[in-house]
Amino acid sequence: MFFNQAEDDGGFALAENDEVYLRTFKAVGSQTLTELFKKLKDSGVSIDAIIYDGFLPWALDAAKQFGVLGAVFFTQSCAVNSLYYYAKRGKLPVPLLEPTVSLPGSPLLKASETPSFLWFISSLD
Repeated sequence: MFFNQAEDDGGFALAENDEVYLRTFKAVGSQTLTELFKKLKDSGVSIDAIIYDGFLPWALDAAKQFGVLGAVFFTQSCAVNSLYYYAKRGKLPVPLLEPTVSLPGSPLLKASETPSFLWFISSLD
């Protein structure tokens, strides 16, 4: 199952703020996934497991309701997730102005090895 923001009613642009968007995305996503599991179960289709994005842990909650196992998958590396963490908390100044980035537990990265929006934007809102 894939979510397509372009086809949703609303999307991020119409949300009051980040928190409202994420809360709504979780509620609608959980409901949609639960309905899919129920539909498949009612039609005799057996699901053994799902693979879900680590930033959508509620998918596993929906799966567990139907006895379905889950495996987490992070679409980006731990180093990139770490960059997001430090940037969001203001501990990594953005845009990146230095030629290299040093984070705890990570190898030294060239700015060009990081997601481009970290060195092209003026802030992470």
